[in-house]
Amino acid sequence: TFYADLPLMDGAVEVMDRLDKSHELVLISDTPIIGMVNRTRQLERIFPAEQFRFMRAKNIIYTARKDLVAVDVLLDDKPENIESFQESGHGLAVIFDWAYNRHLQNYPRVKNWWEFEQLLASRDRISSLA
Repeated sequence: TFYADLPLMDGAVEVMDRLDKSHELVLISDTPIIGMVNRTRQLERIFPAEQFRFMRAKNIIYTARKDLVAVDVLLDDKPENIESFQESGHGLAVIFDWAYNRHLQNYPRVKNWWEFEQLLASRDRISSLA
């Protein structure tokens, strides 16, 4: 499939590895039903369960309605997901920056995985002071 052939973004595996050690990660994917088995296999190759706690815990949710999943932080690039998640009140919606979502304002925006890691670290420091 198209998505299976895309290269991983720089830093994705390294940052996810570090975050997995200090956060409970949940992958939420808008993969169609017909592609779920292949997507799961792809994720198992990229994030082997021996290394990643969230894969051992099977923390993968397939849904087009990401706003229904109560997580503290959602990182996404799709404008509709960002807006509906923020409106749900579950947590913080963070935009993965692309040209097609630049019309969205007033949301934290990251350009790469390292910026996302820094944003979470800053958020964690602020939370620990409260």
